[in-house]
Amino acid sequence: MPLSHSMAYSVKRISTELEEKFNDFTDRQIHFVPQENWHITVTFLGDQDDIALPAIADAMKATSRNFTPPEIVLEKISYGPALLARRQKGGARMIWLCASHASSERIAKIKNVLDAALASRGVPFQREMKLFSGHITLARFAEETEIASLPQIERPLQFSFPAASLDLVESELKRSGAKYGMLQNFAFKE
Repeated sequence: MPLSHSMAYSVKRISTELEEKFNDFTDRQIHFVPQENWHITVTFLGDQDDIALPAIADAMKATSRNFTPPEIVLEKISYGPALLARRQKGGARMIWLCASHASSERIAKIKNVLDAALASRGVPFQREMKLFSGHITLARFAEETEIASLPQIERPLQFSFPAASLDLVESELKRSGAKYGMLQNFAFKE
């Protein structure tokens, strides 16, 4: 799910603040995700052959027609994955802008319908069995880093935006990180 333009502006301010905060941690390998790569992943499909694209697009189109634009509330900055961040011990691999529980539940309903539509069309992918936690990845650490050794970043936020569409996005791994390209978008019903 892509961010609205106004939301991207707000997220950019947060990302810039975090980058400044991590200037003192130059010994830690951290890569901030460029703005054009900010999104909320609904379902990760992994490597797919081009032959599967029509079935994927059909599943996404059918799914998007079943939902009005969900309101997404981003409620806090946290280290991820979420389970590690909640325990406040162990290692962090990312910095996340976390969606509220209610927003994650709304996205999870869309995810469940999409996953079923993909499976019914024979699209091969690994279904996730863990509880869905909506988030935008702002940064990635080169290696898992002890949370206790990192600066305090967790704080509440209250940003919201309506997600306009489900987007079919392709990622290409490069030395500098993943580069995303939008293949198709499927607007939610009005």
